[in-house]
Amino acid sequence: MRPHRKRALRRFRLSSLFSRQTARNETSTEPDLKTRQKKKSRMRLWIAGLILALSWFVAKGSTYESSTDSLRHLLANQFLSDRHHVTNPEGKEDAAIFIMEQFKKYDLQVFSQVFDTDTKGVKGRNIIGTWAGLNTGTTGDRPVLIAAHYDTARSSPGVCADGSGMAALLEAVRIITARSCMQENSVIFAAFDFEVQEHATLDQAACHNAGCGSAKYMKELLIPYIKSLGISSNDFQGAFVLDSVLNFNSTEDSQRIPDEERFKEAPGFQEAYTRIKADGNKGDFIALVGRNFDSPLYQTFISAWESLPDTRFKNQLLHMPDKDLPALTDPYWDVYTKMTKGDHYSFWVADSDFKAIHITDSAQERGYMQECHHKPCDNTDHLTQDNMAFLKKVTDATITAVMQMATYPDKCLDPFTESPDLLKSGIALNGKSWRPTPTGEEETFSFNIDINKVKPNGAVEAVMENSELQVPLDVVGRYNADNRRLILRLSEPSHTTKATEKIDPSLLQRWTVNGEVVGFPGGLVYYGSLIGMQDGATKEEFNIAYSEDPTTELRQSNTALAVILTITLILLIATSVYLCYVKRNYKPFTQMTEKTSINVLT
Repeated sequence: MRPHRKRALRRFRLSSLFSRQTARNETSTEPDLKTRQKKKSRMRLWIAGLILALSWFVAKGSTYESSTDSLRHLLANQFLSDRHHVTNPEGKEDAAIFIMEQFKKYDLQVFSQVFDTDTKGVKGRNIIGTWAGLNTGTTGDRPVLIAAHYDTARSSPGVCADGSGMAALLEAVRIITARSCMQENSVIFAAFDFEVQEHATLDQAACHNAGCGSAKYMKELLIPYIKSLGISSNDFQGAFVLDSVLNFNSTEDSQRIPDEERFKEAPGFQEAYTRIKADGNKGDFIALVGRNFDSPLYQTFISAWESLPDTRFKNQLLHMPDKDLPALTDPYWDVYTKMTKGDHYSFWVADSDFKAIHITDSAQERGYMQECHHKPCDNTDHLTQDNMAFLKKVTDATITAVMQMATYPDKCLDPFTESPDLLKSGIALNGKSWRPTPTGEEETFSFNIDINKVKPNGAVEAVMENSELQVPLDVVGRYNADNRRLILRLSEPSHTTKATEKIDPSLLQRWTVNGEVVGFPGGLVYYGSLIGMQDGATKEEFNIAYSEDPTTELRQSNTALAVILTITLILLIATSVYLCYVKRNYKPFTQMTEKTSINVLT
């Protein structure tokens, strides 16, 4: 029996299946050997197939790619017609509504910024969506932004300019929000209005300088929000601005260089000029326009771009040496100023410490867009296979760069399966919030949150009401199972009343609830801090709870929480005392056996 037992206890080695030498049993016949060899061959094939399948799933799960079909659908069905306030106001409004719906569909905190334009009576509307991170609403947040504009020139479908940028932005929303792991920093998605510049003599020309909507966003929302967090403009990681990112042309002399004689001498443009000329003036690249100061953005994008397949598509970097713009004293400002037409420039001039880059196919300088830029022929006739593949690579590189800067963890607990069952079932949490007053006293408000839904990606839908606002408001957020934190933010009200008219975007942008969810038998407590109800700097504390026992009040739930924490503390103390006792009375085994032997001998 011993040989059999030894063989039974011997470890199985995977390598033995792939060994060229086969153990032979002296009593085995030739057919038995062939049968065993066939079985091992089959096993090798099974294991090899399993390894290949596992490798495919790992590779598939570790990449976050856009879909060409999804991008094509967006361009062919949503951004195929004129979106101008004079020539097609209905089409423009339909586009704005669609963007809002998509932002909400993918669980962003969404709000609109309505602003005055250069023409009295004409209003613009920026649409902003935020994907909250662990640091959202705190001094640790380092936001990153993706932007495009949804307006067009008069009577132009604007499929390339800038339907392509909007398609890339919405696809980025879909891919990024599909991740259940919670990133550290906020990701902001901005759909700007009135980017297109029009001469003041035109009827109802609403934007006399390019980038009117983004300029309003910077002045009225982003800069005040950054200040309310207690961070600097340099802590804002930057904006990836997508504008005309569809047009790929590998034909020689398809790429035009503006003011070529001056362009080739301008510092920061010389290398790109040399490469374009050496390539036969082909429009086969994506251009990245920035300042030297914006290098963290374009270096991250270039790294992402070069990690992706399809080397037909190149990138060219155009970087200006000046940080503070307009740089009127720069001898090459006449060249650089041609690169400032767009929403990226609004970031630079609002505060030179704000980083932003312009990602573009060069618009009117390439191929068919030399004739079709801001014209009716910028339409869906150009959704070729090559152009769609080019747009996909731009989208994927943007997604990869943004996710890297937002800082995602390698792995996390599943926010849905690991969330409390009561939270997923839909419950009403009731309690109080309180904040200090200038006189040193405490001001108290009723505070209620109805949790409606927890989604597989950890997104949460809820309704909030407190005695200060006195109106129900839509709330969206995310649950992180790793630290049991629930982060909630106000979203634009789904219904309009006189009370909700007072809810301005600046409040929606800064209002953040950040707390921990703790369960107790038959109930749940949510407690933490609330920021932004007043000036963004005053922090409120809150404590709200739910209990299946209708007689249990908040004070009782607090008692239950205190009991749980006390029991945990007692167990830790008892364990520590026990370990100390064992350590003090511990005797080596040899000492114990020696004493026993002496007693036996005597």
